[in-house]
Amino acid sequence: MKFVSVFICLIATVTAVKWKDSRNPNELITLDKKNFCMFTEGDKEYIGTVSQGQSGCQGLLRTGSKVKISDSFKSLTKDGNEKIGWKYCTGHKKPTRAIPCDDSKALGAGDCFLGESVYGDGICHEELGFIQGRFVYMIHNGKKSRCPFRLYLVETSQDSKCV
Repeated sequence: MKFVSVFICLIATVTAVKWKDSRNPNELITLDKKNFCMFTEGDKEYIGTVSQGQSGCQGLLRTGSKVKISDSFKSLTKDGNEKIGWKYCTGHKKPTRAIPCDDSKALGAGDCFLGESVYGDGICHEELGFIQGRFVYMIHNGKKSRCPFRLYLVETSQDSKCV
């Protein structure tokens, strides 16, 4: 009986959202005419976006403020049936089905998630980026920017609660 319970729990956390070396438009998660992208340089990880029609990923260093462009990157992809949406959570809460920056982690697990900043009385620009702590970190006009108003990218096949 223990095996069945563990098996059911594992099924609930598996996601078909992955970083892949793919430029196939049927696999890419395209939002606001941009795709999330990720590349590494040595032991440093950059997360950013590539605009439609562009060949390079403009990424932001996760642990600093360095912005770089790379033509060698992975794109955020999904299986054909995966459902993607946005979820707003207040304070330090995060959605249970938030898509983590690291695709080896389960939905809602970790300290970095993909998201978007929300325009708030001119305080922030709406841009795709990654969420760490209370802020979305993104690139605006070629420079690092951050915003406290955030939406989490979530897998929506089940209800995602803020916890």
